[in-house]
Amino acid sequence: MRSWGERRAVTEGVHTAEAVVALAESKGVDMPICYAMDQILNRGVAVDEAIAELLDRPIKEELDFS
Repeated sequence: MRSWGERRAVTEGVHTAEAVVALAESKGVDMPICYAMDQILNRGVAVDEAIAELLDRPIKEELDFS
C-alpha cells in the first residue's frame, strides 16, 4: 500500500476502494471508475495511465430502458 507520508487524515475512499472492487468482481459487476481509483490509490498506477485505460475501453450501451 502507498505511504501517505505526513498526512494525519485519510482521504475518503483510500481504504474502501479495494473492498469495492473486490465486491464488484464477486458480483460480476463492471465498475471501471472504481477499479481505476483502486489502481491509483492502492496499486501505484499513475493517474494518466488510469485515465488512458478508461478512455481505451470499448464503447458499449450501459442500460436498455426500451
